[in-house]
Amino acid sequence: AEVRCDDPLVAAWYSRLASLLPRGDLPPLSCGSLADVIATFAHHVSALHGHVGQVAGEVEDPCFAPFAWREGELCGTPRQSLARASIMAATGNANPRIVDDYTFLFEAEEAKGMWRTLTAELLAFGEGVDARNEAR
Repeated sequence: AEVRCDDPLVAAWYSRLASLLPRGDLPPLSCGSLADVIATFAHHVSALHGHVGQVAGEVEDPCFAPFAWREGELCGTPRQSLARASIMAATGNANPRIVDDYTFLFEAEEAKGMWRTLTAELLAFGEGVDARNEAR
């Protein structure tokens, strides 16, 4: 099934999404803006989340950037240190990658092929980024 930006359900979803944002500042719905919003979400839940979520090494020391501390003390409280360690343990595990095989989620062969094409393009893009980073 083709997703159309003029579909009433897409418009309703887009409107609901805008209502959930703090400033409700999505651009007017168009095929381009819909693609941009979905691409931005994909980035936030994959690359950006992975980037900002890799902090276990920085937070293992209760004196480095504690969540809270008592006035006059340099380190976090035991309760805050335990809470931070619990968050790291609960959220710091490996998660499925965006380039994993999710074809089982699609019924149509055409959709499966589109997913395979996307993952191949993402992997090729990643190889290009890696090559540029090696040249630094």
